[in-house]
Amino acid sequence: MTTTLTSGRAGFQSYRPHRRSGILAAPVLHTYAAVFLVAGWILPILNLFVPKGIIDDIWATSQPGGQPPGRDLSRVRRSGLVLAWWLTCLASGGAGLCGRYADLGAWNAPVLLAALGLWVVAGGLAIAVV
Repeated sequence: MTTTLTSGRAGFQSYRPHRRSGILAAPVLHTYAAVFLVAGWILPILNLFVPKGIIDDIWATSQPGGQPPGRDLSRVRRSGLVLAWWLTCLASGGAGLCGRYADLGAWNAPVLLAALGLWVVAGGLAIAVV
């Protein structure tokens, strides 16, 4: 729970300035309300897709040329790089949970190593996204 709250706060603090500058650059309709900057990381089920949607919106508004005013960002083509980052984040989390809590016998260590590898890849992709 503490990790979830910390990641929600970190997400809010890192997304808010980018979202604000995106709104100033192009006044467009964002996919999620500002309350989801934190709630999207903390609430179960929502945390599987809301953070990616927020990053997609930030990505779309920060592209050269931006977006025309009044454009609905839910209709903008999404980035493959952002999708790859988010899928590796989810895969890393899933593998970590399986390795930690599932009774996999001899497979626990390899699954945890795979989770670590995916986490490193997700970190590299996050750097590329930023």
